[in-house]
Amino acid sequence: MRGVRLGLLLTALVLVTSVPPAMLGAWLTWTSATHQRELIDAQNIEKARAVVSAIDLEVERTMGGLVALGTLDPIDSGHLAHFSEIAARMLPIHPSWQAVRLIDPSLQVVASTDATATALGSTDWVEAIFRTGRPATSTLKQHPPAEWVVNVGVPVLRDGKVRYVLATRLRAAALTASLQR
Repeated sequence: MRGVRLGLLLTALVLVTSVPPAMLGAWLTWTSATHQRELIDAQNIEKARAVVSAIDLEVERTMGGLVALGTLDPIDSGHLAHFSEIAARMLPIHPSWQAVRLIDPSLQVVASTDATATALGSTDWVEAIFRTGRPATSTLKQHPPAEWVVNVGVPVLRDGKVRYVLATRLRAAALTASLQR
């Protein structure tokens, strides 16, 4: 029998003793990285849910205020200037509101807390409210000079029909404040 070289024997010994721990280390590193990614994904999902909840809460709060305004008598009696005065009193209570507007089925602003807030811009959200009788919001838009807003509107129902849409421009910065809270 031929002698086994010492170098070959030492190489085999090194491989037998170092490869399994190296493989174990690689497996632990991969498992740890996978677990870490799953934790980060779960945290991101929770943060996204919190953001959505905060925004939904602010929009629902806005819709609740608008629904209350929509029940006022000046709308039915035709005293829309008086309605605008009452609606203007809501602005300090809701600092995120920029202006309150009453819109008729021809998509004209018939009452507003801001004389410059007569242009609707995009009307798809208003048309959706008239069509469905359900509250709706617009997409995020930049309103001059440089403020980002979302229009939130609710139907003003009389005898089961949408007579007006009552809407407010909600400052996007207010949503940021809600998120920070």
